[in-house]
Amino acid sequence: MMSDPEAAQRELAAAEALARNIVDTRQRRLALATVSWLSAEANLRNDAPEKAGPILAQGLKMIAPITEPIKLRGDLLMSQGAWLMQSDQAAQALKNYQDAFEIFGKVNQSRSQAIALQNIAVLYTEANDNQSAEKYLAQAAKTHSGDPALSVSLHNNRGNVLMLLDRYGDAEAEYAEGVRIARAMNDPLLEAWVLSNLARSQVDARKFDAAQATLDRGFALTRGADASAMRRHFLATAARLAGDRGDFARATQLIRECFAGLDLTATGVELRTAHLFAYNIFRETGDLGAALTHLEALKRLSDEAAKVATTTSAQLMAAKFDYQGQQLQIERLAREQERATAQFQRTLFVSIGLATLIVIAALAWGLVSIRRSRNKVAAANIVLA
Repeated sequence: MMSDPEAAQRELAAAEALARNIVDTRQRRLALATVSWLSAEANLRNDAPEKAGPILAQGLKMIAPITEPIKLRGDLLMSQGAWLMQSDQAAQALKNYQDAFEIFGKVNQSRSQAIALQNIAVLYTEANDNQSAEKYLAQAAKTHSGDPALSVSLHNNRGNVLMLLDRYGDAEAEYAEGVRIARAMNDPLLEAWVLSNLARSQVDARKFDAAQATLDRGFALTRGADASAMRRHFLATAARLAGDRGDFARATQLIRECFAGLDLTATGVELRTAHLFAYNIFRETGDLGAALTHLEALKRLSDEAAKVATTTSAQLMAAKFDYQGQQLQIERLAREQERATAQFQRTLFVSIGLATLIVIAALAWGLVSIRRSRNKVAAANIVLA
């Protein structure tokens, strides 16, 4: 989808044409909705979210008549959740992920459930609620463990969250496990991705020798042109390590190499930490012009992240209160039902009691009447005798 978007779109168009010729209504709906899902995913991965939104809505509408739980509905909701995230609609994205999680549970798709939980964790990470994010990542790891690539992602993301919580030892353990799995998969770039975070955590923990060994491994894995973006992260951390060891000449060389060829006014959020390292290094060496440039870039990216965090946090808080409100309403209705049931039972018991008294009274009156009748008969017999 990403290497050749045009070819992917041609194949999707051909698949749609075939799907429209399916005679069975249900199967035709499923096939067309699957094409919609794949087409939307292609647009999301190629930075065209404005095209993905309507396609996802169309796919969900297509399978609306199919009322039972199906995995495809969960897949569409997950992709729509990603689109909602890109559209700054965190609360609705959260609902999508929660609904998808429930659907995947009903159709026994534990891997998809784990991905849904990981996406929820990402939402909370963006809102700076790292405690909640860590909880969801831990739950995701317990939900499914049979997919090595997913396990690497979970260990890496959980390590990132634990770093933000200043739990460096736990973070290092998560990264180390992610590295072990990626190495067993023989996936150099995946291993390098986790190694870059492991090295940063080791520098933060002042484990300089271990960090250097990790960096050496990372540099060895990112020599190719296809790994240039990943290599920048290793250069930034290596510069930080050199600075912490007091070798600012080496630190300056490495940090300049990290940002070589980039427009510092247009860097992405993935280099925010690198800008921080650069600012500290250039300030320490007295290059105030370079320090100011990186400080401005750092402020720009931090402001963007803060805006996203504030918006996401507010929406998630509103969603949380809405959920709590629903729970309170359910609890109130349950209490009212319990009171109504208790009142009915009391009324029933009273009614039964009154009915019993009436029956007893009637029986007593009957016995009295019978006794009186017998007495009258006996008296009459005496007179006749």
